[in-house]
Order: sequence, then C-alpha cells, then structure tokens
Amino acid sequence: MARTSKNRTDDPGETGVEVVQKERQIAHSQIQQLQDSVQALRDELEAQQVTTRKLVHSERQSAAAEIEQLKGAVTALREELEKQKLETKRLVQGEKQTSVAEIQQLREIGAALREELESQKLETQKVVQSTKQLAASEIQQLQEATGALREKLERKNVE
Repeated sequence: MARTSKNRTDDPGETGVEVVQKERQIAHSQIQQLQDSVQALRDELEAQQVTTRKLVHSERQSAAAEIEQLKGAVTALREELEKQKLETKRLVQGEKQTSVAEIQQLREIGAALREELESQKLETQKVVQSTKQLAASEIQQLQEATGALREKLERKNVE
C-alpha cells in the first residue's frame, strides 16, 4: 500500500519507485523536523532546568544570608536583653538597698520619737503630779486660812 503525502504532486509521468522515493524523502524530512523539534525542546528544557537550578541556588544563598543576618540580629537582641536584665537587676537592688536604709532610718527616728514622747510623758506626769501636790498644798493652806478667818470672824461676831 502506497503512502500519500500532502506535498505530493500527482505527476502522471512518475514511476512507483520515484513516488516511493519522494514519499520516503518527505517522511525523512518530517522525521528530521520532528527530531529537530524534539532536540530544540530538550535544549529549551535543559536551559530552563539550568536557569531553575541557578535561581534555586541564588534563592538558597539569599535565604542563607538572610538567615545568618537574622541569627545575628537575634543574638544581638538577646545580648541587649541580657544587658537590660542585668541593669534592671542592678537598679532594683540599688532601690531595694536605698529603701531598706530609708526604712531603717525611719524606724530609728520612730524609736527616738517614741523615747522622746515617753520622756516627755514622764516629765509631764511629774509636772502634773508636782502641780497637783502644790495645788493640794495651796488648797490646804487656803482652807486652813479660811478656817482661821472664820474662827476670827466668829469670835468677833460673838464679842
């Protein structure tokens, strides 16, 4: 069975061998074109794979550099945080010591004021006691003087 081609020209003067040779040439030409197309597609695929590998490699390098940069930033932030923790601890300790000293000072002042108050209280009690005694003595003297004056007055009234 003979093959027919779209490119075939129906020349009545051609022999069967010539037709077969022409069809073979056409088939070989088509095969060659397909092989060339396949090779071109392979070349294009390989070029895309190379480009993809380069892009992936570049992206990996970029990501690795960014990761290293972030690690550095994290390390720096950790160091800063640790530094601030120590500073805060130092400040808190200083404030605590100051507060303890102030509390102790206030306790001492309070104790001194209590002692002073107690001393004044005792002094006041002594003064009050002394004043009471003096007043009682004066009252006694006044009562005695009043009694004596009454007696005198009564004697004068009786005479």
